[in-house]
Amino acid sequence: FRHSHFHAGGLDGAGYGRGPPGFPEDHCEPELTCDYLPDSRCPFRLVFQNGPVDWDCNGTIDTRVVGSCWGRPCDINQITTRPPSPNATKLEGHDDWPALHYRPYQPYNPASGSSEATRNLAQSNIDEELSFDIDLELGGPGTSPMNRVIVPTSLERPGSHQLFDASFVGIALANPNEHASEIRVQALTAGGLQAPLKMELGKIPAHGQKANLSSELTESPGEASCLMAEGIPPEVKGFFLVGNFDLKRLDGVGGSLSASDELYFPVVRQNASSATYVFLSSPTTEAKEGVWLRLFDENGVFRAEKEVQIAHQGTLEGTLDQIFGTPLQLEEGYIEVIAPTLLRGFELLADAEAFHALPAQSVQGTQRLFAPHFLVARNSGSTLRLLNSGDRDVTAVLKGYTDDGAVMGTAEVTLYARKLYRGSIAELLEIDPSELGETENVTGYLTVEMSVGTHHLPKVIGALTFHGDNGKWVSTLPLLTHGRFRTHFLHVAQSVGSRMFTGLAILNPGGVEATVRVHVYDEEGNRSGAKELKIAAGSRLVDLLAGPQFFGSSFEQVKGHFKVESDLPVMAFALFGHSDLRFMSAIEGQD
Repeated sequence: FRHSHFHAGGLDGAGYGRGPPGFPEDHCEPELTCDYLPDSRCPFRLVFQNGPVDWDCNGTIDTRVVGSCWGRPCDINQITTRPPSPNATKLEGHDDWPALHYRPYQPYNPASGSSEATRNLAQSNIDEELSFDIDLELGGPGTSPMNRVIVPTSLERPGSHQLFDASFVGIALANPNEHASEIRVQALTAGGLQAPLKMELGKIPAHGQKANLSSELTESPGEASCLMAEGIPPEVKGFFLVGNFDLKRLDGVGGSLSASDELYFPVVRQNASSATYVFLSSPTTEAKEGVWLRLFDENGVFRAEKEVQIAHQGTLEGTLDQIFGTPLQLEEGYIEVIAPTLLRGFELLADAEAFHALPAQSVQGTQRLFAPHFLVARNSGSTLRLLNSGDRDVTAVLKGYTDDGAVMGTAEVTLYARKLYRGSIAELLEIDPSELGETENVTGYLTVEMSVGTHHLPKVIGALTFHGDNGKWVSTLPLLTHGRFRTHFLHVAQSVGSRMFTGLAILNPGGVEATVRVHVYDEEGNRSGAKELKIAAGSRLVDLLAGPQFFGSSFEQVKGHFKVESDLPVMAFALFGHSDLRFMSAIEGQD
């Protein structure tokens, strides 16, 4: 924009210039006004213009600078100082990359039509362009720092909570490519220095996988803070589980960790019977100075803050008491992380009965969130948490659906600015668990539709916590904003002898039927199962991998990985469990 101005009610500007002398002008139209079309699926129309722009549609062109900071112009250069400048404000935009989805490349097939060939060609060009900068950075084919897999080596640290004693970290690395990939693994200290490795992983065959305990890879898991893996050529995908050796507590993180300069941990608890462990890492070689962690209770009341430095390729980890340097009592709350550059992280909550882990979430404006699965039973249930990180209250309509897309219940709630909402799915959907039999349950999927005024996307993130057998198992999944054409799940555990199972739920949130393919590979990269399915619009499919919907009762496999591919974006998650329900681990997938 040329001569653009911000003001308290919105963004106006002098508009786009016509360009240098001689620039064609016959495409330009007069001053742009908001053209509201109530019968159109797209309520606003943009036209070419050369005059001022009334972006906030208030009927006037505002030329004032921001005036909402105590009556004075705001200073966007002082947003990270502590205490903040009284004139500080933050300009925020939408991260478009997660909203872009590309089909996997396929060789051109004349029978498929020109549109498919065009998409494949576009994908090929995009891949080449995106890899160009990566090659320059690393000196050849490899992974970008954002694609490196970073996992913890141990939760047993000096001074850590006793709930993490006798725990292990299991790591699975998979090669999703059609060719073998060399896996380079480094053990790193909290300060970003290399620690000794016990073994190298070497090459992983195409579609192969390697799964190890961190103690098998590092000489001293207590000395190393994390393992960092990358594939040459790209890419490698990773996932980790945290558990006790008796397998009574087990959960993990299966999705990619979001990289952002603003992250939130939306499920935080610290009291006499539970503890929250926080892990942050710097995936790049830039030092992170002035990283701020701020702790709030569920009502948005400030409880503690800490400024830390994270070394290049270093980490910050510990319980709330360790990080904030003071004993804390908190039943429900959240943590906000503000950094000068990108960080990634996850949290792990522990009590005497269960572990449950959740990635740190970045905030992107959205009007709709999805939970691909919820559960209500006599001794089990689901708890919804919604964190409104914005400065405006949000109205949210919650809808629960059956597998075939029928609405089973609705509820409307207000999400207050900077506060954490918490509610039982059974209560929200008016389901009485006491009326269910001992083996009965109600399952389905959930949508959260939000509004916060005409011109602002709600800044809301969410999580759904599953708890069963009177709290003996707990697992938490982040809510999703969009589907994917391809989702990887980096481990398989389906065995009658080991009494373990893997479940898979696939939701088609779109308006037309989706064709979905599920492929399973063993750890050597051999395809051990393939299934094509049709999922109707607004419906979902749920079953065990050894169930009739997928591969049947004869299917057994431990280790390896599987992927879900679709001609339309779908949402999927996996569930690992023990047949006696001593643990249950809900695992999100990754691109």
